[in-house]
Amino acid sequence: MNLPSVHIVVLNWNGKPDTLECLTSLQSVSYPNRKIVVVDNGSTDGSEEAIKAAFPDVTFIQTGENLGYAEGNNVGIHHAMECGADFVFVLNNDTTTDTNVVTALVAQAEKNANAAVLGPKIYFYERPDIINSAGGHLDYETLARGHIGYGVRDDGTVYASVAAVEWITGCAMLLRLSVLREVGFFDRDFFLICEELDLCTRIRKRGFEILFVPEAKLWHKVSAAFDGNFSAVYCYYFFRNSLLYVWKNFPDRRFVLYRKVFSDSREFYHRLKRSGDADYRRKGFCILMGVIHFFTGVRGKAPEWVLKIKFSREAICRGNRGSREHRSIPVGDKH
Repeated sequence: MNLPSVHIVVLNWNGKPDTLECLTSLQSVSYPNRKIVVVDNGSTDGSEEAIKAAFPDVTFIQTGENLGYAEGNNVGIHHAMECGADFVFVLNNDTTTDTNVVTALVAQAEKNANAAVLGPKIYFYERPDIINSAGGHLDYETLARGHIGYGVRDDGTVYASVAAVEWITGCAMLLRLSVLREVGFFDRDFFLICEELDLCTRIRKRGFEILFVPEAKLWHKVSAAFDGNFSAVYCYYFFRNSLLYVWKNFPDRRFVLYRKVFSDSREFYHRLKRSGDADYRRKGFCILMGVIHFFTGVRGKAPEWVLKIKFSREAICRGNRGSREHRSIPVGDKH
């Protein structure tokens, strides 16, 4: 019996230590018909040399610039299609995997031909028995969203069954390429944040299923892509892209949902202020600019001035106190 071909796509941008650890973990993945592809978004930290030296059998694609999560992974997906793969396993570079992760996902995909996206049970790297995500939930009336099972200790009995979910985090998702040929890839306009939510919504609208597969497991460092939770970069992309997600997917309810995003942005700003975050004004300004840029048509990568804004670690930590309580902006909603 010929097993489906799977390309594991790992996106790297100046994440050499994490990517090397991730690739080391992937060497133990038991699924035989798989290839590992690293897409590098123009890293300047010596990643390319180190990865090629340590893993000469890994396919390495250099984009030459930071294309973001969406388009960077699209490069890997295009490559997989050209090679005739059946599935792509999009995987964050700040993860380590169980040996059975791909086997379990593919087995479930083979059982259900209508399943287009499948995701594993994801744990926190630093707390390996605590769940980070068991699939994603989404309230279509309020846009409140987050990770199912977030923060729950896994005793072997929780979230132990395959389940249909609204979306799968971009941290780790098995994608059926025949469906992507019909629906399209990640939308590069998002650059990062909300792109996997958008893809999953488009896929569900076409009648395909999105499944959580508990037998597939991995561990995530949450979140190496940002300078801590709720950095200025995160604030900018989250609110700009939430509006973009609404504009693309809910044309008949845009204005009602725009008001909800506006309300959330104000609430989030005031929560930063109440928390004692010394940089709440600048973060609030980034939220405002994200909203303005959505309405003025700024898409893709944020302007350089946004990306250059940094905040002290102390200020970021103060800003996180009680942050898991917000109903629409969970800490775990990042990759």
